[in-house]
Amino acid sequence: MPLNIVVCIKQVPDPEHFNKISIDAQTGSIQRLGVPSITNPDDRHALEEALRIKERFGGCVSVLTMGPPQARRSLEDALAMGADRGAILCDPAFAGADTLSTARLLSAGVRALGNFDLIICGNETVDGATGQVPAQLAEFLDVPHVTHAKKIDFINEGTAIVERKVENGYLKVEIKPPAVISVLKNINKYRLPTVVGI
Repeated sequence: MPLNIVVCIKQVPDPEHFNKISIDAQTGSIQRLGVPSITNPDDRHALEEALRIKERFGGCVSVLTMGPPQARRSLEDALAMGADRGAILCDPAFAGADTLSTARLLSAGVRALGNFDLIICGNETVDGATGQVPAQLAEFLDVPHVTHAKKIDFINEGTAIVERKVENGYLKVEIKPPAVISVLKNINKYRLPTVVGI
C-alpha cells in the first residue's frame, strides 16, 4: 500500500553566520538581514527518511513549510532531492509565531494537503531548538507521535518500530499510521539534489 508522507521543513539562518544576527532595539524582533538561510539540518534528515520509505512502499512525499517568500528555496531543494510536491504557508501575520501558533498553522496546512499516513519532522530547529512543534502538531491532528527517533523500521506499510533515543540508550516503540515522527540527525545520511532533480 503506497504511503502519503508529509515532511515539515523550516528555512533557518545558517548557524555559521549566527554572529551577524541582531535584535531591533525598538521592536525587539530579530534582524536577519545579510544572514544566509539554509534548510534546517534535522529537516533534511526527515526528508531523506521519507524518501527512503517512499522507495520501499511507493506513495507521495509532500513537503510543507511556513515562512516568508524566500522559504520557497527550501521547497525547491526538497523537490530537487526527490519530493513530489511542496507547499508554503506564507503571510506577514505569521512572522514571529511561537511554537504553538506554528504547529496550529502547520496542522491546517497538512489538512489542506489531504489524507496522510506519516508526518516526519526534524526533531528541532537550529534557531529555536525547542523540539516542541512535532508533538504539538500531533496533538492538533489528534494522532500519536514519537520524538527523538534514531531509527525507523517498517514491519509492513501499516506498522513501524521506532527506536527513540533516551538518556541511557533507546526505547523501541511500535506505531501505526497515521502518526507524527520527529527524527534526529544521526538517523541517516541525506542525499544531495541531482542535476536532473534541479
